[in-house]
Amino acid sequence: MRYRQIFFQDFMDNQEYFYRQIPLAQNSDFAYINDIYKYYESILEHDKRAFISICEEKGEIIGCALFRYYSEVGKFFVINVNTRKDYQHSSKKVATNVVSAGLKRFFDGIGDEIYLWVHPTNIPAIKAYEKNGFKKVDVSLDKLSFYDNIKNETVYRCSTLDFLKTLSQEKIKEDKKIVNLS
Repeated sequence: MRYRQIFFQDFMDNQEYFYRQIPLAQNSDFAYINDIYKYYESILEHDKRAFISICEEKGEIIGCALFRYYSEVGKFFVINVNTRKDYQHSSKKVATNVVSAGLKRFFDGIGDEIYLWVHPTNIPAIKAYEKNGFKKVDVSLDKLSFYDNIKNETVYRCSTLDFLKTLSQEKIKEDKKIVNLS
């Protein structure tokens, strides 16, 4: 699998590829791929720090997450984490890894803390976020114009330090596996 981050110009230069490939989550607010495509295009065009973290396998996008800034609350957020349906319950951990790849890029020069919201019953998503260092916080999102759509969501925060701790824990696990193999 290959992970990369897409900014506005790359998105526009490869419109046909992204239009055909962007996966939709089952519970997405977007009725059609055209809606989410235009939404991504608009965000990337107006926020030069925004990007899409994508996961590709065999030349196809199997997962993506949008990283963007909300000026209404003065914070960066990970939103629209989507995995292609045939990968949603696979052992490849596409959602976890596409968010992790995006966080590496985000913390490498864009910001030092980022937020997301998730419905409290979405346990698989919460586990994926916690594996990347996200922790539940008490932050109000009522300044966001679409607050009514997300007022029952739980907010999570990840700092550079929280993320680095998860990376070092993964490195320790990998090292233990190598030692146990020898």
